[in-house]
Amino acid sequence: GKNAVTLFGRSVPWDRFDDLWRVYENLQQEAETLALSTSYLYRLQSLARMAAEVTTRPENAIWKSQFAYHTWRLLERTRGLDDAARRRRMAELWTTLGDPIERFGEDFVIPLFLHLYQQRD
Repeated sequence: GKNAVTLFGRSVPWDRFDDLWRVYENLQQEAETLALSTSYLYRLQSLARMAAEVTTRPENAIWKSQFAYHTWRLLERTRGLDDAARRRRMAELWTTLGDPIERFGEDFVIPLFLHLYQQRD
């Protein structure tokens, strides 16, 4: 409708876009801190799609455990993190990435694609 922004095939009201922009800024910060691989980021896209469809496809509720698995694997490959630091980073990544996936569903692709397109040369 009117008073909305459309990016990457998703239309959202401006106030929701403001929230998504904050998610984008957090994603940028995490990308600077951790080496978030492109495959990990595209995995987040499929998890966002699953999260959006949980009510119509209950089997998609597994997205949270898949997020945990792929994020833990990412943290295992990150140098200099002991087990306690991995657990702490896991909780932080849930807050900055997992919560927004749950909250915004497929609209999460807006900050995600903004980040991915910023990385292109």
